[in-house]
Amino acid sequence: MVLATASNNGHAIFTRIEHQQNVPFCSSYDPPNGRAAILRVRKDCIGSSSSVGVCVEVRLFHADSHQRLPYDELRAQARKEVVRSGLIQSAGAGDVKAAFALHAGFWPFVREFEIAIDRRALPRAPLALKFGPSSTRTCFATLARAVREMKNEEGSHATLWQEDAAELGLEFREGPLVAGVTELIESAYAHDIVVFFAVLAGTEFIAEELSRYLTQSKDFVALFGRSRWAWGDVHLLPHQDGPSHLEIDVDLARAYSPTDDVAFIKRMIENTILLFGRAAKDVYQSLMPLHEGSEWRV
Repeated sequence: MVLATASNNGHAIFTRIEHQQNVPFCSSYDPPNGRAAILRVRKDCIGSSSSVGVCVEVRLFHADSHQRLPYDELRAQARKEVVRSGLIQSAGAGDVKAAFALHAGFWPFVREFEIAIDRRALPRAPLALKFGPSSTRTCFATLARAVREMKNEEGSHATLWQEDAAELGLEFREGPLVAGVTELIESAYAHDIVVFFAVLAGTEFIAEELSRYLTQSKDFVALFGRSRWAWGDVHLLPHQDGPSHLEIDVDLARAYSPTDDVAFIKRMIENTILLFGRAAKDVYQSLMPLHEGSEWRV
């Protein structure tokens, strides 16, 4: 098996797992848009013996996640939470107070999200039990590296979030930590690793739909000095060289689930999506009244 995720420079990180059991867990990655699954590998992704130009077939633990999990339904739920949010509607209409409340109110979660990924241990035992010890030993080091790369990307996203706040022309200060955002942070530190990856998947659904909604608003992007919302732009970049973070999150949630309980994973993703909606409401109600002129009062 080869597990892939996009890195900061647009290449892919791969983890190879040899199939040693008579179960179809190691199937070729077949992306929804039908693009080819043969990709070019960076030299340092799979060891010094590999060279630039080596082509491998991208594989995930499960080739059927897009059939087993209703991606379109979950994306529609995320879009619904985004569109009906008073905070996001106001920001989309060009309300600078709402735009800054969004950046200040959700900053604690954006910051902690990177830290939560960094602190998450990837246990060997569940994978060894499910896929065999030899396969787990073969893939574990590179699999851990793939997750670390996700953490690095979230770190760059956090930097963009802060830079975008500065682009609004307002002094960036962290607003009060509201209840909904606190719940989001707690969910990112979930003890259950299946829940953890489901939370990551739910967050990706929201991030993509939030980005799609706000980057299409001329009134919103006009608020920024460079007339673009960088954080939103990067979340809409196509994944040309392998599975997206969302696909990896779902795949790992299923891999760590002893019974591949897709229904449970779906519920956890839905819970995360709904929690984002509640958090946005809390930010709107708590932080908007605190804003006066170009200052943020805390």
